[in-house]
Amino acid sequence: MNAGFNARGYERSAYAMVLLLALVGSIVSLPAAVRASGLECPTTATGSLSIASDSQITRMTTGNDADLANEIDGLIGRARAEAPTASIAETANLLIAAYCPVVAQMTTRSTQEKWHLMRQFDRVLMQQLSATAMPQGSLIVVNVPLAPAIYETLSIQAKASGQQTTDFIAGVLARAARQ
Repeated sequence: MNAGFNARGYERSAYAMVLLLALVGSIVSLPAAVRASGLECPTTATGSLSIASDSQITRMTTGNDADLANEIDGLIGRARAEAPTASIAETANLLIAAYCPVVAQMTTRSTQEKWHLMRQFDRVLMQQLSATAMPQGSLIVVNVPLAPAIYETLSIQAKASGQQTTDFIAGVLARAARQ
């Protein structure tokens, strides 16, 4: 037996190559129009959660992040009640699998609008799940829109004081809150 030959590594590489070729083959074999025609919603093995209320669906598809965040908080609570041992990733997958069919079936929205809703849902969902995963007393992450000139000024001041920009801005906010 050759000491430089690793049979197990070769088998893994061969297996990975076969999987890659199968994946590429399945994607290439689909017509481009089918792949790009709309949403293909995921399914999840951890269970299912229905998003049934018409008013809830309406609030979740208005484009308003605040309404969406509030609805997602409620869904996170329901998902955790139904699957208390589910990881954050499993909870995210469950909620995306529940929301996607609602968006996919919207007849008044274009494919582009549907994708926008899915990306918005995913972004807000990840923010809400991250917030719920933080231990009690943790720092709170706040997204505040700033004009580029203001951010640049704060960045220059942070660098001059030897701090990271985020730490500098946090200090500015902490001092402002004490006043």
